[in-house]
Amino acid sequence: MVPFNLNEWQLASASVVAGGYKYCQAGEGNCMMRIPQNYQGSPIITAWYAEFDVLDQAPGKVGFGPGQSAFAGSTYDPVSHYRAAEVFDFFEAQNLTDTKLREISQQQITQLWQGEAMGLSNGCLALPSHTMANNAGFLSLTTAKASDWV
Repeated sequence: MVPFNLNEWQLASASVVAGGYKYCQAGEGNCMMRIPQNYQGSPIITAWYAEFDVLDQAPGKVGFGPGQSAFAGSTYDPVSHYRAAEVFDFFEAQNLTDTKLREISQQQITQLWQGEAMGLSNGCLALPSHTMANNAGFLSLTTAKASDWV
């Protein structure tokens, strides 16, 4: 989990797609899409959309509803949202804020980053060149022995 603030980053007009499946423990299919205020476009690549807001359109035309409705439709299964609600209640009860979870994640990744926790010899892995502050919730390593390890 990486805390972010669209206004602070001057991205108030950005579209954001996020998921809560693994790393937020929210369950499969749990995701969100934030669309800027007054958005009036349509998806570039589409799948099945129910088009409930434009059922009176001309036959044979693919249409989209206005604003966020352009992305509505398809099949919806709310099960992961019930799980997410329980997970977020648990986080709150344990005082696990987004910044606290980020701190825990960075502590764990730092141990791996230092290489000692993996018991690997020096030079076995190439660590990323960026700082931990600029790292997401992953640690990508490279090695000349990748094909052997696979």
